Amino acid sequence: MSFAIAALLFEMAIGETYIVGSPNGSWDENTNLQSWIKSQKFRVGDNINFQYGPPHSVVEVTEADYNSCQTSNPVQGYTNGNTMIRLSSPGKRYFICGVTSHCTGGMKIEVDTVPAAPITSSTPPATPLTPPVPTFANPLMPPSPAPPLTPLPPPPPPVFSSQPPTAAPPQPSPTATPAVLPPAPSEAPSVSPDLRNAMVPSTNQPPIVETPEFLSDMLSPSSPPRPPLSSANKEHFHHLILPMGLGFGLAMILGF
Repeated sequence: MSFAIAALLFEMAIGETYIVGSPNGSWDENTNLQSWIKSQKFRVGDNINFQYGPPHSVVEVTEADYNSCQTSNPVQGYTNGNTMIRLSSPGKRYFICGVTSHCTGGMKIEVDTVPAAPITSSTPPATPLTPPVPTFANPLMPPSPAPPLTPLPPPPPPVFSSQPPTAAPPQPSPTATPAVLPPAPSEAPSVSPDLRNAMVPSTNQPPIVETPEFLSDMLSPSSPPRPPLSSANKEHFHHLILPMGLGFGLAMILGF
């Protein structure tokens, strides 16, 4: 902003310089000065340069003397051949040649000066900052209600089958193992009277079982080994040992 004002002041101080009649003429009788002056636009701060030779001159006059080419009451006169006129204020100024015949021949101009161009800044004016208005919670206003809760969709109804449920096959119950009962006394195998008397213990002393001779020889550690039993002895041994085992077992059961 300050730079633009300084530039404008500098331009007003210097301004544009216009050479009268240029570029193809000058301040003389051969130049169409009226056509030249109409093509120009002068502003405050510009300069008009009159270049001429003798017998020409530059005389500033009033509007009335300009129209009648009178030089008897000049505002200002110049004869140096290179006259610089500064346009320091807006308005109209009138210049004629000091030779009357030259003025009537067209050596005169009316300069219309307009005010200087207004200052235009390339940057827009700064917008004043508006302080933000603080917002306070209104204590009288109730708090905004919470948004309603969206209910969950109900679960789908159970699907029932039209066929009756298939019953599971019954599990087989464990088979009870029958208890083994001892045989009744009536079912006990028959024992010879001599063997029974030998196996049943008496009330006074333990029963004495007679060991056969062939067993005594086998169980005695001091006796020499006997030859193996014959077929008749083996058969006799089987018939004797089996009933003795059965009778001993029966006696143990009855004792308990």
